[in-house]
Amino acid sequence: YDVRCIYIPSTDRSSWNQIVEMLIPLLEEECQYKGQNRHITLIGESFGAVLALRIACAAPKLISRMIMINSSSNLKFSNPLVSVFAQTGLLATLPDTIYTVSKGVAVALMVKYDLVSKRGVEDILPPIDLLPADCAAWRLSLLNDDAGLSEDVIQSICIPTLVIASAEDHVLSSLAEGARLQNLLQHAKRVILPKSGHAVLLEDSIDLVAIMQANGFHIPNFSISCMFQQDGFFLRKRAVPDEVLDEMGYILAPWRFLTSPLISGEENLPNPCVEPGRPVLFVGNHTLFGGYDTPILLYELFLRGFHARGLAHPGHWYTSIGSIFERYGHVKASKFAAYQLLK
Repeated sequence: YDVRCIYIPSTDRSSWNQIVEMLIPLLEEECQYKGQNRHITLIGESFGAVLALRIACAAPKLISRMIMINSSSNLKFSNPLVSVFAQTGLLATLPDTIYTVSKGVAVALMVKYDLVSKRGVEDILPPIDLLPADCAAWRLSLLNDDAGLSEDVIQSICIPTLVIASAEDHVLSSLAEGARLQNLLQHAKRVILPKSGHAVLLEDSIDLVAIMQANGFHIPNFSISCMFQQDGFFLRKRAVPDEVLDEMGYILAPWRFLTSPLISGEENLPNPCVEPGRPVLFVGNHTLFGGYDTPILLYELFLRGFHARGLAHPGHWYTSIGSIFERYGHVKASKFAAYQLLK
């Protein structure tokens, strides 16, 4: 790839439409660089993901692929507190001392320091330090502006899109917004990064090209239909929708916080993106009728790309627990049920 980065000066107060209108000629120039008809993969993180979405709406023929990382779209839902703060414009009026402290808090929320090297932290600090309060307030006001990004508009976008969401994003509800975008966009796939925070591209273990390759974004001249046929995740209808498993994650959040589950040995799991049709059987002991640990195990597997179905003891169906189990994908344990699931 020839990488091009967009820089928006801190003094710029352009609207969304003005920014998009400035960028479209640059994209047109890149498409015809040196007379070549080139493919463009548009990548946007957080604020940039919203910008990418707006460019895709305005000039879909210029874009071959789009990658949205922890998108700040739908801010009113993803972070209502920040949304209200953006509406008031109070950020621009903060004294310098308080604004400096608030920037430090913002960095602590965005960056998972245990996953980022010293160099990675140094990469984000200078841009944050150089961001004036009035500029930050303006950018937040843009994120609060949903004009032109209605659900009908997003549904009209047919560009193959990879929606990357961090499970431990403490700034935005990235999992929920990723699910919403996956459902709205015609050809989209959500990829969950189970251990990552908001500023995911700073993390040492993240290889964006590897994520792209694992999800069919490495050959831009493939047709959409060919790409989707290669990746069973696009075509396969899940017995338990992602939204239901996301719901399970919200319910388990307090329990996960209290127990702090440690996941070890995940490097031994087969890659569900590389082998989407491979049957896998997880076997393990459990505690307190499976209510203590099994739900957490199933959710952690889901975050890593596995839509595991539980083989639950038939005795649970003598109570109302059975229907709850069914909602999250469990079936009555039997040899034939195991056979059907593996098939």
